[in-house]
Amino acid sequence: MDGYKLRNQERELYNVTMRDIREFTNIMAEDNDEFIVLYAPEKINGITFLQASRYGEEDEISLQAGIMKDGKPDVMEKTASKKECLDAFTKYFKYKETPDLSSFTLLKRMEYREGYICYLVNRKKQGRNLIIYGVLWK
Repeated sequence: MDGYKLRNQERELYNVTMRDIREFTNIMAEDNDEFIVLYAPEKINGITFLQASRYGEEDEISLQAGIMKDGKPDVMEKTASKKECLDAFTKYFKYKETPDLSSFTLLKRMEYREGYICYLVNRKKQGRNLIIYGVLWK
């Protein structure tokens, strides 16, 4: 669909298809160092993008939604399976539906760095903290 942008570590695509979303989701689910971000051409129910990255076992994926809160960009997150992530991306892309954010947690914003915002995600299961970096809004 026109206006959507899809990216991961290696590629950035425009004029995205469902095939692209499935491919990127499969790559992300197999690689702890990979991520997927789907940007909408304009906010859908207040959400500008969805992103996901695996942090543990195959079905331990951090699904995140980029939102505006009090006029500032923020990220909300929940743990999801690969299927839940693909369903969320599909609904966001094909039907302009967004996940129910009541099951998401607002991430702690750490600092700004020249257009970047750093968020701390506590991963007690792995016994360490995971820091998520992402370009949100400039």
